[in-house]
Parts: sequence; C-alpha cells; structure tokens
Amino acid sequence: MKSLNENSTKIFVTLIEKMGREDKLTINAENVLYLTLQRNEQVYVNYQKGTVYTLTFSVNSEGISFEGQEMCFIVVDRRFRDDLRISNVIIYPQSLCLGSFNEFEECLTIVKGTVANINAKLLRKHIEFANDWLYDIQSQDCFDLSK
Repeated sequence: MKSLNENSTKIFVTLIEKMGREDKLTINAENVLYLTLQRNEQVYVNYQKGTVYTLTFSVNSEGISFEGQEMCFIVVDRRFRDDLRISNVIIYPQSLCLGSFNEFEECLTIVKGTVANINAKLLRKHIEFANDWLYDIQSQDCFDLSK
C-alpha cells in the first residue's frame, strides 16, 4: 500500500517529536494561523500496529475561527533504539476534510480498530495532497518546525 514520501514523513515525525508525551500540539503563528496535531487511537493496518493522528490547519481572524483542512493519518513506527532510520516509519493518510468546502473523504475505513477497506484511488489523491500540504507547512517561515 502506498504511503507518504520520505520528506513528508520527516516533517510529520518532527511534529510528533515536538508533541513529546502530550496528546496534542498546537503551533500558532502570530495568533492567526494554527496548526494542531492530536494523537488518537491505535489501529491495525497491514497487520501492524499504528497510531491515528489528526492534523488540522485553521485561521483565527478577529475572534472568528475558520477551519482550513484536516487530515487523519495512520503512523506505523517500526524504529528501535539502535535503528532510528526514517525509512522505518510508514505514514498513510486515512481521511481528508476540507472545512471550507464541507468535503469529507475517507480512503482507509477503520472498523473495530482495523483498517477494513482501502479506496486506492482516494489513497493516491490523499497522498498527493498530504505531500504538497506538508511541504507547504515546512516552507512557511511562520511555523517553526526545527527540533
């Protein structure tokens, strides 16, 4: 099954590492742009245990909050103490919600803690969207993604 590219995986792992032991991380830029990462439940995908994370981008202008986009990802982290290569982390998009368009798509359907259905066409679309989105997040100076 296809997953995020190596650069996007590095960006996402950096966000997870910034969370530490917390279940939620919010990075704000000038109290207007907000990027939130939330750790959710554990699920099984391809017979491996993964963790679901929700990444949300929102804008707060003059006290009014606008949801931008939200994606859920399943992260399978197979790194060990002596082998921390990023290639041991696999990240699959699970769903995409474009708040401004009221559009929700699920490429991986989770039933009773296991990925039960894969929509390959949507998965490819979500991977492309996520790779572009994470690159854009990294490229913006307003979000400090340094460790």
